[in-house]
Amino acid sequence: MTETVTRLTRNPQPATRDIRGFTLIEVVVALAMLAIGLTVIIELFSGGLRLGRISKEYTQAMNYASLKMEEIATRRTIDEGEDTGEFDNNYRWRSGLKRWISFQAIRARISDRLWNSIIFV
Repeated sequence: MTETVTRLTRNPQPATRDIRGFTLIEVVVALAMLAIGLTVIIELFSGGLRLGRISKEYTQAMNYASLKMEEIATRRTIDEGEDTGEFDNNYRWRSGLKRWISFQAIRARISDRLWNSIIFV
């Protein structure tokens, strides 16, 4: 009976086969998935940086435009014509001022002259 017990407890395969690990294909697939994931994360990060820079430039341009409009609005005299300039060698501006009369003002003048007749312009 001792012979039977020893045969059952003995492993018919060599001891080196019991060591399990990853196959080469599994390692290559894992590395490929890791590379794809890292590439996507880097692209998202660089896209965020690019959008942040564009937003900063847009905000700066809007601030310069607001500053220039306030400067024009606070002048003592506003003359017709065009004016150009630069801010920080990165932003150029151009303003044009023209005399403008609204249609309501024209309608009021014409109706007063023509004895309150209705004229649509």
